Amino acid sequence: MEDLKTFIGVKMIQAKPMNYHQFLSEIKNVNEAVAKHKVYGEDKNGYLVVYPDGYKSWSPKDVFEKAYFQLDRDNVITEDDCERFIVKGNFTKVSPKSALVTYTTKTGFELNEISACVDPARFSEEIAMDVTKESAVDKLWSYLGFALQWARSGITGVK
Repeated sequence: MEDLKTFIGVKMIQAKPMNYHQFLSEIKNVNEAVAKHKVYGEDKNGYLVVYPDGYKSWSPKDVFEKAYFQLDRDNVITEDDCERFIVKGNFTKVSPKSALVTYTTKTGFELNEISACVDPARFSEEIAMDVTKESAVDKLWSYLGFALQWARSGITGVK
């Protein structure tokens, strides 16, 4: 359809693992269309999803886990959240006394950090990784805070 435009969004929900059969059995106000058509196998793994307005739905596990990241605490980004959001660090020695470390997040976003020392004989990859990871986590804290604020308030949160 040529009239369609692309949108992005962030939302905050509550959820718990639940297969589709459990969802149909436990939830009283199931969307009738979902209940009638039984689109998913009843034993398919997924999540019960509860939106801020109380609306409940069910999402298949793969779809849900592609869209949502579980926080350690309600409405707060923690250092552990930031560390769990980083999936790998790639160390590249640039010179005898400096390195570039690229940290890749769960979304594929990359954070690049530089580590350097005065004496090449004392350069340590382990120290470089520790120092740059701390810096990457600090930056990521800000980015995840941005996402949390968007999820809390929506796109029109400031009046």
